[in-house]
Amino acid sequence: MFRRILFTLLLITITIGQSYAKIDVVYPTSKVSTVNASSIFFIGNTDRGSIFTINSEGVKLWEDNFFVHVVPLNYGRNEIKMTSLHNGETEETTYIINRNKISSGGAVSSYVQPTGLLKTKTIKDNSTLREKPSSHSNRLIDLPKGITLYLSGKQGDYYRVDDLKEIWIHKSNIETPISAEIKEQAEILNKEFYSDENYNYIKLSLSYPVMYTFKHEGKDLTLTLHGVRTQDSNDYTYTYSTNSEIAGYDGYYEGNVFVFRTAKIPQNFEDRSPLYGVRIFVDPGHGGNEKGSVGPTRICEKDINLYISTYLIKYLK
Repeated sequence: MFRRILFTLLLITITIGQSYAKIDVVYPTSKVSTVNASSIFFIGNTDRGSIFTINSEGVKLWEDNFFVHVVPLNYGRNEIKMTSLHNGETEETTYIINRNKISSGGAVSSYVQPTGLLKTKTIKDNSTLREKPSSHSNRLIDLPKGITLYLSGKQGDYYRVDDLKEIWIHKSNIETPISAEIKEQAEILNKEFYSDENYNYIKLSLSYPVMYTFKHEGKDLTLTLHGVRTQDSNDYTYTYSTNSEIAGYDGYYEGNVFVFRTAKIPQNFEDRSPLYGVRIFVDPGHGGNEKGSVGPTRICEKDINLYISTYLIKYLK
């Protein structure tokens, strides 16, 4: 029995001590893909001290053993082979990259499938609108549940919001779209302006919730409620201007009432301790299932943000 246990421990030790070459490609995310460009770049990492090649060309390994390498593409099918040699062990992997031909009208662009006018609603809070049809694209705004949207195109699992041609939403955030002949328009039933110690408020009572966006330029902040009937336009806009910098702002719904608030700049700071007694919110960004960008060693943006935010909190305290 003792000999059996000793043999098992020895086997585990030998296994742990062995070193296998690895190739971890972070981008492209698929081993088979199609592009419209004349080249593609590969980002990833391998073992420290490895001899790493792509299509037999030596590739430099940077700190933390990561690589960034551009490969030119021919039209049609491109087979790209990677090899990592480490301590006598070899790891190989192959990627297939198809490059599109150029049409008579110029380079092939990402195709947006026209859908005709569609109507839908967001089905959950924090339904993200993005700049492009990709989870890696810039997040523009998060909408609450129950917002009516009109759509006009589709690319992959993303729908294009018709009110703003370059805003996209993933299908998981919305009801199954239905055909619509015209865009309905909400109405403003009441406006209320007031303020308290910390904020200036505008409350807009609507016939139903609609999509909203903000545009911040210098000392001007413009709110747009899309699909709201006004005398001069199909959208309602309100511009908040100030002589100083805007300290902060947000917008949210209370039922059918949209609340737009702007933060007042705190007054009467102590010269020696200007932050004493001031409540400061630190938002790392991303988190949970949303990783943000992923680096060549698979460190996620959300983790970097959290580390910096935690440090900042300690520093402020």
